[in-house]
Amino acid sequence: MKSLILIAGATGATGSVATKLLLKKGFPVRAVRYMQITGEQRVEEASTAPGNPFLIQHASAVAEMHARGQTAGTNDVVEKIIGRKPQTVAGFVEKHRADFQ
Repeated sequence: MKSLILIAGATGATGSVATKLLLKKGFPVRAVRYMQITGEQRVEEASTAPGNPFLIQHASAVAEMHARGQTAGTNDVVEKIIGRKPQTVAGFVEKHRADFQ
């Protein structure tokens, strides 16, 4: 039995390609939907869950940046650092296809 794979952004340009590849290989795939909540709600929910408080703070900060649109768009920073274009999610799935079977 193949493991359930959760995909965030399953309807986006990259996520939809990865989703189609995984479904074609017979993996059970479920889209993860995000709901807009306040920073206070996020901290309240995170504070009752077990985990690393630093990770909780980081995830909360990233969520705030996303809500403000600061994670939208792309640039060439990663390419400049590593000297090549970064691998897409679809490319990663294709390269490691055997690991998903």
